[in-house]
Amino acid sequence: MTSEQIPNRVLLFDGVCNLCNGAVQFIIKRDPDGLISFTSLQSETGQSLL
Repeated sequence: MTSEQIPNRVLLFDGVCNLCNGAVQFIIKRDPDGLISFTSLQSETGQSLL
């Protein structure tokens, strides 16, 4: 993934954690403009950002 493809605001979260998934849903509901992007730590994108 090149730097042009990475959104400005990316929140990495543990994709197997129910609390983390709940927090992501909480944030999505409060981010109507979709300013925050999400990717799990287990995803290929998440691994490349670490």
